Amino acid sequence: MITVHMIGNAHLDPIWLWRKEDGVDAVLATTRSACDRLDEYPEFIFTCSTSWYHRQVEMLAPALWDRVRRFVAQGRWQLVGGMVVQPDCNLPSAESFDKQLELGQRYFERAFGRRTSVGYNVDSFGHTAWLPQRLRRAGIDAYCFMRPGPHEMDLPADFFRWQSPDGSEVTAFRIGSPYCYAATDLRAHIERAVQFLPPGVEHAMCFYGVGDHGGGPTKEQIEWLLANGGDPLGGGSVRAIFSHPRAAFDALAKQNVTLPLVAGELQHHAVGCYSVERRIKLSMRFAEGRLMQAQQAADWLAPNDDGLQADLDDAWESLCFNQFHDILGGTCLWNASTLATGELIAAGAKANDALTAVTRRAMGDLSKPGEHRIVAANPADREFTGFLTHEPWVRHGAEALDFQLFDEQGQPVPTQTQDPSYMVCSTQLLFPLTIPARSRRVLELRMTPKRDAGVSPALDVPLDQSTEVKESTSQPDAGKMPASREAPALDAPQGLLRIDGDTFAAGDVRLIVGERDLRINDWRLRLDVVDDPTDTWSHSAGNRFADETLGAFAWSQTAVANNGPLRADVRSLGQFDRSLAWCRAMVHKDSDALSILLRVTWAQARQRLCLRLIPPSPIRERTDLVSGGPLSRNLNGCEYPLGGGMIVRCGAGGLTLAAPDVFSANATPEAVTLTLLRSPLVAHHDPFDPARRPDHPVTDQGSHEFHLTLWPTATLTPPQLIRHVDQHLMPPVVWDAT
Repeated sequence: MITVHMIGNAHLDPIWLWRKEDGVDAVLATTRSACDRLDEYPEFIFTCSTSWYHRQVEMLAPALWDRVRRFVAQGRWQLVGGMVVQPDCNLPSAESFDKQLELGQRYFERAFGRRTSVGYNVDSFGHTAWLPQRLRRAGIDAYCFMRPGPHEMDLPADFFRWQSPDGSEVTAFRIGSPYCYAATDLRAHIERAVQFLPPGVEHAMCFYGVGDHGGGPTKEQIEWLLANGGDPLGGGSVRAIFSHPRAAFDALAKQNVTLPLVAGELQHHAVGCYSVERRIKLSMRFAEGRLMQAQQAADWLAPNDDGLQADLDDAWESLCFNQFHDILGGTCLWNASTLATGELIAAGAKANDALTAVTRRAMGDLSKPGEHRIVAANPADREFTGFLTHEPWVRHGAEALDFQLFDEQGQPVPTQTQDPSYMVCSTQLLFPLTIPARSRRVLELRMTPKRDAGVSPALDVPLDQSTEVKESTSQPDAGKMPASREAPALDAPQGLLRIDGDTFAAGDVRLIVGERDLRINDWRLRLDVVDDPTDTWSHSAGNRFADETLGAFAWSQTAVANNGPLRADVRSLGQFDRSLAWCRAMVHKDSDALSILLRVTWAQARQRLCLRLIPPSPIRERTDLVSGGPLSRNLNGCEYPLGGGMIVRCGAGGLTLAAPDVFSANATPEAVTLTLLRSPLVAHHDPFDPARRPDHPVTDQGSHEFHLTLWPTATLTPPQLIRHVDQHLMPPVVWDAT
């Protein structure tokens, strides 16, 4: 006989098509309803996840909280999940998953005297391959999920062993029919639950109860089970019992059945959610970086400061809440997404304040009268070697000064001045530095009058004769550059760049700015605009986007913006319809990489902005950075979440790409395509007709920055690429000590 474990639950989104405060109200109403059902039906068991839900009840309804704690002690209110919320399970970093589990499990232990051993993310839009590793480290050996569903990913059975690339395993269960089920008659729901069991398995799970905006099992459902649970399908081969996930996994384990193995990530569902509402994703990545760096500094400089740790945990709690799958997936109300962005920025700012406090408190005695000192601290547990920038405060006349840095032994440090991040005065310093792990460097800045005030290390030499931005039109080829690109003679200080016609070269890197593409060695980069009529989730896209390319940005006004001894920049303006893109391509001394800063002003509705990287020969291998580590992926054109970069190989070489603020990509043998921006209507779900709301807001309009680094040959290993991305997100802390 097959035993179906009936899992009474109330899936509750704290934010989605309602405000955060509405989510709090739904938590309280759902908790009250569940407690009432538990009082009325002694057989009934309720399953509930996440520390955030329980925390709201504890803070706002003491009498109700006492009832919850009593039912937990009786084993009738079952705790699952062990996280702050049910997060997006693709885009958060591995450290964020660790913090979700640390804070969630710690709360359960404090509030109830127990932790959970069952992971539970039933609505998350896919799951990173490394998640079993993070779950096992938190004491979780079982996992419930629903997406991707049977129509999106073939799995050998509903129960299976899910394995990370490092060999970590959990027993997983895919909910084959909805986790929310409001119908009174549960017969069809139970019938589906027993269809895809592995051979020899005599236990299944069936989730029931009103959900999304809370609710839980109804009286009618409970009474139907009481009346029909002994033989719900007729024939005497199935029984349905009130139960919970831990009981189902334990019953399965007692059967000693070998379950099928599934290795790697669980994809795809709602591929548009990897890229839509970039402001939330970018704010999340900023907050993650600041919090991780502040935690490193606290561990190094203030390991016993409980107040500091409490402040960081509060900021982590806010970050973890806003990694909720509908928030980070970009599918919420406009105002809710705006609030989430603000909370993420605030979490990052709080971490930044903590980082400032702990470093200045520990190193406040480094100033010296009469000297302008610059401190660079590296809180990380590994050495930093690379270039740093710093903008020292010089009130007036910076353009008439020479700047030179000196190290602790009085030896000059190579220093280049360049334009600062503001347009008032002062300058920006660029300099190479090595800082050991958990250490600092103290440099001296000396300023002297320029010997020749008419010579500047920064220059702006046009390389085509068109210096006027063309008036935009509605046609995709707006801003087309003239065919004539004869370059004037270059009369500038000697720098890194070698210029031969329309080719810029530095070291082994070559750059040509064409009419519609950038050529980096043998690779071509094209900024394409693609039609995208899909809804916010891209439900109709399946696992890949249609490639209805409308056109490419046209490049003009190419100029050498900087040609110093340490860095050289080439700048170009791209135009498409009403959108603009300033591209600054940068090379550094003794580096075989090209860095790209892309500043986009995006004004396209229901379209995608894609950066295509076209190889000199077919791509034959691909390794992506994802949450938790590297992952080999197919070249099948499917859209995948991206976690920092990619390594591809083709012919005898390849390309390494660091892209810490790009969140979605696909690849075929013919090209790598980075999805930079998507602009669907806000919170639009098919089949609602967009024509009914012509004034409805559109996502991701306005200004965006993208930072990319490309190595034209695939010379980096995954650990080296991860280190580069980490150094971009968490560079050394630099400040003036004067």
